This record gives sequence, C-alpha cells and structure tokens, in this order.
Amino acid sequence: MRILLFLGWLMLGVEMVSAADLGLRYYDSIKKTYKPLQVIEKDGVTISKDCLKSGKMKCQAWDAVRNKKALTPTPGVGVVGNPAARYCHDYNANNLIVLDAKKNEYDYCVFSDGSMIDSWSLYYKHFKK
Repeated sequence: MRILLFLGWLMLGVEMVSAADLGLRYYDSIKKTYKPLQVIEKDGVTISKDCLKSGKMKCQAWDAVRNKKALTPTPGVGVVGNPAARYCHDYNANNLIVLDAKKNEYDYCVFSDGSMIDSWSLYYKHFKK
C-alpha cells in the first residue's frame, strides 16, 4: 500500500515536505497559539498540503500559481517594501509570517479558503529572478 501511495505522489510531481522536519508554524491570533503548517512542493512552489484533495490540486493558492496577475504599481520612486507581499495583495490574499524550528521567518500568502503559499515562490514563479 505504501509503495502505491509513493508512486501516486511521484506521478503527480508532488514532493512531500514534512512539517515536522521544517517545523513551520504560524500564529493564530484568534486562538492565541501557534499552529503547525504542513506544506508540499509542487511545480516549484511551496504550498499548503490541504490544497491536495483526492489526488488533485484544488485551492485558491493553486489557482494563483496557474493564473498570473499583473503587478500593482508601487507608488513613489523605486521599489518600496516587500514585492512578494504586495503580489499577495494583488490576489486579495493576506501576507503572514511563518516561523521554522530555528525561528527563521518566511512570508506566506493566505487566501480566503485558508490555503497558503510561500509568497516568494509564487512571486518567482511568475517573475523570474
């Protein structure tokens, strides 16, 4: 059974990333506690594991990967702030800081359906380095 599941993941092109290995967590301001974030790697982006449903990617974060938006112009001269966080806002998503086990910070876009994607992986998916 495990071999069949593993082969299924390979066919989908999904690399499982254990949240326990990364120790990713985010602060839930309503419950006033940290919650673990489980993620997978798919097509060069790090995205919440709950986007994978019945073997298919289905969530607003995945829709953002598939549908590039134009960048909202930055007011003023030069680039101000975090372009990946601004790009989240172009999708009507909120930017959230996620911590790993060593307390390194990562930017994640949080969509209204609760799905999340690493802000920089989404940004670089659409706008190459």
